[in-house]
Amino acid sequence: MKNQLTPPTDYVFQNPFSEEVSSKLEMERHEFECKKAKLLRDISSLQEENYQLKIDVQIEKSKTEKWTRQIIGRMEGRNKQHQRWDGVLKRESERGGKSYTCYDRLKEEEC
Repeated sequence: MKNQLTPPTDYVFQNPFSEEVSSKLEMERHEFECKKAKLLRDISSLQEENYQLKIDVQIEKSKTEKWTRQIIGRMEGRNKQHQRWDGVLKRESERGGKSYTCYDRLKEEEC
């Protein structure tokens, strides 16, 4: 008789709503796990894209530095060439010719 008076300790089977709540929790948990997995994939994809963009930036930076060195080299070469022409023209003018600088000569050629 004592067994009949003590309530059972397993309340899950007594409560008709417990299966419904459990089912809803499992669905929410599954939905959460799916969203979490998608976000982790998105993060991984963004990290890979970020890595590739950093590589692209380094490549472009390298190209820019190369072009800058080439342009500066050409400008220095032109300055040396102008200096040589100025020296030639100066010697020519000392011999009695017209007084020119390289830039004066370029202006005349533009006209």
